[in-house]
Amino acid sequence: MILHYKEHYFGEVYELDSGQEGKPVDTKESLIDIHINNKGEIVYLWQELVGDNWEANFEVLEEVLDKIKPKGLYTVPELGLENVPFYEVIRAVRERVLGELKV
Repeated sequence: MILHYKEHYFGEVYELDSGQEGKPVDTKESLIDIHINNKGEIVYLWQELVGDNWEANFEVLEEVLDKIKPKGLYTVPELGLENVPFYEVIRAVRERVLGELKV
């Protein structure tokens, strides 16, 4: 699955988008929007990072992902990733966003 990474508002909001249609997942989280296809692959993810501890936002996302267990391998050209599990994608996003805070 090819996803494209985009940041908005200086990294406070990011999205991963395949351009494909998917079914929304009820995440019970107002700051996370996930859509999956019929194969269980994530075709869209949007997350807003709030508060002083953005790391905690990623921990909440990982809890959501543990429940939905995304399937498949993902390529994200903007992050230099090719054929990796979705957890690797989120790890790269986390490093990029949190690394920019340290600059």
